[in-house]
Amino acid sequence: MFSACSAVNPIFSKSMVTRKDAHAKVLLDSHLFPHIIAKLWASARPQSRASRDLGIDTARAIGKAYSMTLEEVLAIIDGKVISRNVDLNTQVDMACGADLMSDVLAFTHTGTLLLTGLTNPQVVRTADMAGIKAIVFVRGKYPPPETVALAEEKNVPLLASRYTMYETCGRLYNANLASCGLFDLALKTWREAFGEQTTD
Repeated sequence: MFSACSAVNPIFSKSMVTRKDAHAKVLLDSHLFPHIIAKLWASARPQSRASRDLGIDTARAIGKAYSMTLEEVLAIIDGKVISRNVDLNTQVDMACGADLMSDVLAFTHTGTLLLTGLTNPQVVRTADMAGIKAIVFVRGKYPPPETVALAEEKNVPLLASRYTMYETCGRLYNANLASCGLFDLALKTWREAFGEQTTD
């Protein structure tokens, strides 16, 4: 975290927060510390409209995430529209990055924005079954005509990003678009694999 903050503001360096002088101690002990971190990130990161309305520093400090329109998504990922008749005012509530369609069916909710590197028609069929609001093809991929035709038939907007899955997801996450989160199935698998308790 500190190295990232240093990249945003060289003055805010790791040495500053590890010093044991009185000023650093007050800073670290202060309830304003998360707000300072968030403020530095906000100065260099894209923001959704809802984040701007509340103030992204406050939003990050309290860990609040927001939905956003496809128009905002395109601006954040420098994206392009692929399919026709896309309503850019369409709202997405969360995002999921996956290339396994079984994961999409298991871990997404209605209202999700799907980010994927797969471009075959099965992606659209899965999205239609899962209530996906729109699909973003990452890594500069462009779907074949049959995928585009099926998406237009099913009214599933298709978008494109030249960035990798990692960076595209990261841009949206930094703009406070909600994640699909960790579901019970994944949580149970995690706890069993690492010997943690499976009951809350």
